Amino acid sequence: MPLHLKSIHVSNLGPLAKFEMEFGLVNLIFGPNESGKTHLVEFIIQSIFQTKKIWNLRELKGQGIVKVINKSGNELDFSLSKKPKLDDILVGMQAGISNPLSRLLVVKGAELDLSDQDPAGVSYDFIGKVLSSSRLCHIIQEKLSDSMKKGQIEGKSITGPNNSEFKKRQNIKQDLDNLEHLLDEVNRNYSSGELAELRNQVQEAQSRFDGVNAARKFHAYILAQRKELLQRELLILNLNTVTGLTEKFRELSRRIEDIDEQRARANEAASHCEKYTWLDEAVQIYEKLLLLIPKKPGVWILLLSVISFILGLVFIFFRLQIPTALSFSVALMLTGYYIYRLHKSLEKRNASVELIRLAQNYNELIGKPLRDVAQLRAQRDEQKRNYDLSDELNKLSNTRAEALKEQEVEIAVLLQRLTGFPVEKQDWGDIINKLISRAREQEHELRDIDLELAGLSLEPSEYLAEDPGEIYDKSKYRLYSRELNDRREKYSAKESELQILKQRACATTCQDISVTWETVLQSLLGKFQDRTDEYRTLSAELIAGILLNQELEQLIADEHQQIVAGLKDNTVREPLFKLTGHFQDIELDGNELIVSDGYNRIRLPDLSTGAREQVLLALRMGFAARILDHDCAFMILDDAFQHSDWSRREKMIDHVSQLAQSGWQLIYFSMDNHIRDLFRSQFADQFGKDFIYRSL
Repeated sequence: MPLHLKSIHVSNLGPLAKFEMEFGLVNLIFGPNESGKTHLVEFIIQSIFQTKKIWNLRELKGQGIVKVINKSGNELDFSLSKKPKLDDILVGMQAGISNPLSRLLVVKGAELDLSDQDPAGVSYDFIGKVLSSSRLCHIIQEKLSDSMKKGQIEGKSITGPNNSEFKKRQNIKQDLDNLEHLLDEVNRNYSSGELAELRNQVQEAQSRFDGVNAARKFHAYILAQRKELLQRELLILNLNTVTGLTEKFRELSRRIEDIDEQRARANEAASHCEKYTWLDEAVQIYEKLLLLIPKKPGVWILLLSVISFILGLVFIFFRLQIPTALSFSVALMLTGYYIYRLHKSLEKRNASVELIRLAQNYNELIGKPLRDVAQLRAQRDEQKRNYDLSDELNKLSNTRAEALKEQEVEIAVLLQRLTGFPVEKQDWGDIINKLISRAREQEHELRDIDLELAGLSLEPSEYLAEDPGEIYDKSKYRLYSRELNDRREKYSAKESELQILKQRACATTCQDISVTWETVLQSLLGKFQDRTDEYRTLSAELIAGILLNQELEQLIADEHQQIVAGLKDNTVREPLFKLTGHFQDIELDGNELIVSDGYNRIRLPDLSTGAREQVLLALRMGFAARILDHDCAFMILDDAFQHSDWSRREKMIDHVSQLAQSGWQLIYFSMDNHIRDLFRSQFADQFGKDFIYRSL
């Protein structure tokens, strides 16, 4: 059963919102420009075939399915994204070789040629892809260089043209000979003899120096660790902190002394006011008793009473009644008042007794006789001043003592932080002195460590944390350092004698003359090894390439015979005769195709355009049938006859008719009215319902 397209269903494909079609044996899809024909052609191609290496097609965004009926009668569905494709299923893919099936079954853009830029329209390479199973040999051989293709293996040597790889190999061999000679000279003059002995001495001195230098680095590490520990301790116990603590302690002691002095003054003042309370009460009692001590009435009262009485007698004599009454009344009142006062003074005579007793107490306590209340007040005021002074000093000292408690707590806390344990107040002075001594010792030790580290002249990155098992000895370090320098100088002096040889070696290794001999020798050996590896690799590649080319030449010769035999296959010859009517054979003359009618042999490029198109169409059918195991298939023609004149179009339509009659399915896309009319007039009656016409 032939390989035919059954149907196509697409949507949102370019200008086509929706398109569906069931294919017949002969199919014509007609439409003007921009109607979607090209989109349909490319959709079918990209859905069915692998197209990346054949055509540069646009990226399509539509959806749809193309159904294909294979020779077993089964339906296969293909879409843009679905894999594998039809050519993968039918003939598979050889690595590096493009499958020609899609090129045979699709004529796109009115081009019947099977090979681009070939005057015959089909190249030897394309025929080889169809008729030979060894086409990979050409691809491999194309990758081989001319040296591999022209080189020969003679015994244990290989020969070839003096260019490219063979010239490069010869140059590498010359470099190897020169390097070998230079290495031999270096070994004689440098690696052995006096210079070698000096080098050994330098190495021995270097070994001794490395040991003491490692001890020096380890010693620096130990010092750095001790320094770090001291610095951490000094963050807490530093001289500034302890000095500040000392100042606080001294200030506290001074203030305590001031308070003690104030309290002493208060006590002294208190000793001079011990009788203040008694004196204050005595003054108050004395003043009250003074108010109670009776006073005798004055004589002037009696005198005024007598004078008033005499005046009353005088006024009687002169018979003055009113003045007489007044005078006798005054005399009577004054006499009564005198008698009243005299009676009162007799009643309060006990107050005087109290005053006498108070004076006796005063004399006993003060040691002085009491004269009057003024003396008592003076004594009280004097003791009051001492009493007030003592009270004021006591209050002030208590206030200051209370304020000192915070300072004492601060000092106690700081001392505990510095010592790690609580310190009794009476021990503060001794502990602070010890802390000062300790801080000074640590700072002195830290300065000594800094000086010693500076003398070691090492960066922290150079310190050695692992004990080398040797104690650092400064004198030994200096001795070994001088020994190493002396031996290096002797070695350098001897080495300078070999400067010319070194210059040659450095020129060979492209190094500066200042590098050491060891570096030069290592570079020479490295370069000799690299060039040896390069020589061996290149030789191996040439040998492998030559042997491979010899095998490929044989395979290609066999392939040519396959192609010649394939062109004589009836599958290829029969379509040629059916379409042309007179050409019976097609063969190779070198790499050119020749067609023959039994009498004449004509090169394909020498044929007329119409005849050559007939031959190319026949080759498409024959080659495709050979690939498909002699079965017919479908052929897509995208305006294949558009550029032909009208008479040639009619002939090409006849050729298409012959194809369809032989079982080939044809799908023709056209925008040309004339071609449309030719198809409809030719095939509508001839094929009936097997002719499908769709207009877009």
